Amino acid sequence: MKIKRVGFGRDAKGKPRIKVPIPVALFFLGLLAMLATRVLFISDSTPSAGITTDGILFQTAPSSPGTSVKLKVPTPVLVPSLPKSGTTSIWKYFLCGLGKGQAAHQWGSIANGTAQVRLGKCFQANIKKHRPLLQGCGDSYKVWTDAGFLSPGSCFYPSIHGGLEALYESYPQATILNIVRNTDAWVNSTSEFNNLWTRWGEKCDKFPGPKATREDYTKFYDGHTEMIRQFAKEHPSMTYLEIPLESPDTGKMLEEATGVNQSCWLNSRTMKGRRARPYLKKLREMEKQWQVKAP
Repeated sequence: MKIKRVGFGRDAKGKPRIKVPIPVALFFLGLLAMLATRVLFISDSTPSAGITTDGILFQTAPSSPGTSVKLKVPTPVLVPSLPKSGTTSIWKYFLCGLGKGQAAHQWGSIANGTAQVRLGKCFQANIKKHRPLLQGCGDSYKVWTDAGFLSPGSCFYPSIHGGLEALYESYPQATILNIVRNTDAWVNSTSEFNNLWTRWGEKCDKFPGPKATREDYTKFYDGHTEMIRQFAKEHPSMTYLEIPLESPDTGKMLEEATGVNQSCWLNSRTMKGRRARPYLKKLREMEKQWQVKAP
């Protein structure tokens, strides 16, 4: 049986450059049409959701279309929590509720989105040059998370290396949002993640040394939390929020404190060094709802 083909593009003689069987062409055209409909529907609907590359499920806040959530707390909001304390989750929470471009995580977009800057290095440079802490580190962010960095030649974490003091000097009405993880869980997670203890011990001033034990890191994490609490007490013009990471009421507490809907809080979990993909069942249920509501 002879299969008819359809051509795409023309050469100098007017002949098709690419010939594809008509059934194949129709299949791909239909697939493209479905994808286009899906993208339009997700972008225009409320709520929407997805799974990020690090396995975190997030959904937009169920507010009215075209409206933005107004934070209950003064900005800027700095999250000084150490790595593996839920900093990615809290970033996604604010992205969900406030929208794209309102929360920064590790990197900041500058020059109208045409360039990226490492937050920790930007903060560090501003402290050394006595500039406002956030100057030149991002275009329009309200929330700043996981602004530390660890490189072969340097190490910086705002809560440990002068970032809180610099924040107060430039923004005395700012908010500090401290996400606190269960200490044992944090110790377990950091001890298994990317040789972190050794790298911290070798590169980072004021961290436990290269031969630190679990007890050392337990004291370090608890001391870090207490240090931030004490700083907040000594600077009453600032707003201080402390939220436990693992509580079943974390989302509710965040909503009451910040105004961002608790439905945006869907926490990620780390299992044996790999990001788990939680709430897949919930995501599939959402997708079924989209299909029902789709025009």
